Amino acid sequence: LEQTLGPGETGDGIVFDPLYYPYYEMLDEKGQHLYRQIYANAKALNGAFSPIEPVKVKQLRDVFSAVYNDPPELVWLDTAYSCKYKPDGDCVEIRLQFNRTAKNLERENVLFENGAEEILSIAKGLSNDYDKERYVHDMLIQKIDYSKSAEMNQSAYSALVNERTVCAGYARAFQYLMQQLQIPCYYCTGYAGENHAWNIICLEDEYYN
Repeated sequence: LEQTLGPGETGDGIVFDPLYYPYYEMLDEKGQHLYRQIYANAKALNGAFSPIEPVKVKQLRDVFSAVYNDPPELVWLDTAYSCKYKPDGDCVEIRLQFNRTAKNLERENVLFENGAEEILSIAKGLSNDYDKERYVHDMLIQKIDYSKSAEMNQSAYSALVNERTVCAGYARAFQYLMQQLQIPCYYCTGYAGENHAWNIICLEDEYYN
């Protein structure tokens, strides 16, 4: 693998605004290079490649988590990935997993953007960030059914297209819509009696859960 598997897309030249990509900003320089590589290969639907920087298994997990948590627009990228590594823990292959939308991505992206625009078209005309946030929040509650059996329920796609999701799908959709409105909004995961996902949003220079 070291001799035959290339890095695919390197991601060199991609710039991420720390106001909207906080997990990228938390990584060190090597981690940011790997983040850009994983992001670029996900965009190119390249499922297997060699890491562009030396990386151990645990370090790779942290980088992949950052890639997954930051950009909600990668709706075709699953939360799972795999890697092959040597006995010393050095990774030699990263393998991404894509959901069914990757098979006809152009069409699925149109459906996703249309679903988002149904909400954004009115939210964009509201007078302040609080009103925009409140409108988007309320519309997501009205449009979407909570369902643990929902397809692709860790993705914003499940919320904005299928209109059936769980906490992760609500939070990813909310994150995506807020970012389209130029309102910083982050995706968080943790434990609140059970595994849970939510948002942190910036309104009037203050951050709120």
